Amino acid sequence: MLGLIIAGAGIGASKMIEHRKKKKEERKRREEIVGGRKLDSEPLPVFFWSHGGPSFMDPDAEFGGNPGAYKKVQEIGNYVRGNGVVKFIIIVSGHWESEALNSIEVAVPTQSSPVQKSPDSPPSYEEATKTTLENSLIYDFYNFPARYYQEQFHSRCDVDVANKIVERINRSESDLNARSVSRGLDHGAWVPLKVAFPRGKTDDYWNLDVPVIQVSLPAGESFSKSYELGRILASFRTMGGLIIGSGMSVHNLSDLRSFTPGAAPRSYVSQFNKLIKNIISSPREKGSKLAQFEKIKRDSDSNKLLHAAHPSLDHFLPLLVSLGAGEGISSPSQFCARELYNYNDYSMGWGLYEFGV
Repeated sequence: MLGLIIAGAGIGASKMIEHRKKKKEERKRREEIVGGRKLDSEPLPVFFWSHGGPSFMDPDAEFGGNPGAYKKVQEIGNYVRGNGVVKFIIIVSGHWESEALNSIEVAVPTQSSPVQKSPDSPPSYEEATKTTLENSLIYDFYNFPARYYQEQFHSRCDVDVANKIVERINRSESDLNARSVSRGLDHGAWVPLKVAFPRGKTDDYWNLDVPVIQVSLPAGESFSKSYELGRILASFRTMGGLIIGSGMSVHNLSDLRSFTPGAAPRSYVSQFNKLIKNIISSPREKGSKLAQFEKIKRDSDSNKLLHAAHPSLDHFLPLLVSLGAGEGISSPSQFCARELYNYNDYSMGWGLYEFGV
C-alpha cells in the first residue's frame, strides 16, 4: 500500500512538474512577443498590423488574407488575454480619416442599449436593466462572399476613456483638436481584432473582455501629424491601454485588379517592405525614424517607391501613429522597434511591427 501511495505521489509530482514546464514555455512565448520585459513595470508595447480584407478572418482564404499574418495576430491576441495588464484597446485604422485638417475624431456608439445575445432570445430582466455601450460594425468592403456580411464582433466601448482621449488631444501642445462622434468600428479595426479575439475569455457573447475605442487619422497625408497623434496617445500605455495601428505595409488596390493566381509579387512590394524594416530597426545613431520616413518624400526615387506601394497613404499612416505611440514615453525601450512578420503578396505587403520594446 505504501508503495502505491509513493507511486501515486510520484505521478502527481510528475504532472505538477509538467504543468509548470508548460506554463514556463507559455510565458516565454508571450515574452518573445513583447521583447521579454516585465509588463507590470514598463509601458505596454504598441503594434501595427496589416489587416487585408474581411477574408483575413479565414486563414485558408485564397484572396484577401494571409496565414502567417493570421497566426501572428492570434499570438498577439493570446498575449493580451494572458498578461492581465491590458485594460482597454485604442485602434487607429486606415479606413477612417477625420473630415478636416488637424482634426481627430473618437468613436462612441450612438446610445446605450440592452444586449440581446440572439435575435430569438430577448434580453432577460437582469440584462434589460443593465445597459452597455456596444460598438456597432461597419461592413465597408465590397464584392466579397455573403457570409462575410453576416460576421459579428462584439466589443464594448468605454466612453470615459474616449472622453479622456478627446481631452488629452485638446490639451496637448499640438495643433490637433479632437471631438467624439457617433460611429462604429470599420473592418480595418474589427476584422483583425476578431482574428486576435475569436471569443471572450469569460463570456460567450463578448469577443473581448476589455473595451475598444477607435480613433481616426487626421485628414491629409502628413507623416508628422499622424506621428504626433501617436505621441499624444502614448500616455495611455501607462494606464493599461494597448495601442494598435491597422493598415498594410504595402497597399496597391489598383494593381491588385490585374492579379492572377500564381503571379509573382510586384517589385515594389519587397523593396518597400525592406525600406520600412530598415528604418524602424535602425539604431538611434542614424537619426530620428520619423525624419527617415519624411526623407522618403523628398527623394525622387524613394517617393516613387512610396506611391507605387501606397497610391493613397491611408493604409501607411497608421504605421506613423504606432511609431509615435512607441516613442512617446520615456523608457529604456522608447526608440526600439522590430518587425514581427512580413510577406510579399502580389501588390500587398503583410508587415506586422512592434514598437516600444
